[in-house]
Amino acid sequence: MLYTETTSQFLDCSKFKRDLDVTRSFSFVVQMNPLIKANKTYAIMNSNSQIEELNIFHELQLPIDVFCLVSLHTLQVNGTPFVHKNEFGNYVKLTGVSPLISRLNKLTILSLVNTTASYIPEHALAVLTNLTKLQVEDCDLYQIPSSLSLLTKLEELNLAHNHLDSMPDVTSN
Repeated sequence: MLYTETTSQFLDCSKFKRDLDVTRSFSFVVQMNPLIKANKTYAIMNSNSQIEELNIFHELQLPIDVFCLVSLHTLQVNGTPFVHKNEFGNYVKLTGVSPLISRLNKLTILSLVNTTASYIPEHALAVLTNLTKLQVEDCDLYQIPSSLSLLTKLEELNLAHNHLDSMPDVTSN
């Protein structure tokens, strides 16, 4: 069981036997392996029953249990806020990406569009070294971590429609 101080929540992945159980814990329906992928929440599962791609489209919240899907290669979150339930059962909007995203170290694509991800923890980005595409668009992002320079496989970076004043030096890539 992991505890994250940022959200004051526990992540208990041991309660899930397989990835499908994780998606069933979400408060919304996730279509599995759909033929048409546009503008919907869906997941792509491989032949080993591991979810490799998850697209969360205009849902009420990004569930903390998404960080139990350690085989994810692609995580796309569009129009979905980062929130958590406080001790009173109320939802509280978070302004940053959970540090728990560092558990998804197989990610090659991370796309956050029109979310509340105005902050990305330095150490969380540092371990996502397999990223080839990073999109943080229209999220009120003010700063990009200097650990961006550690993403040596990064081929595509989209930070459009944010409030960035500067970029870290990534010329070493």
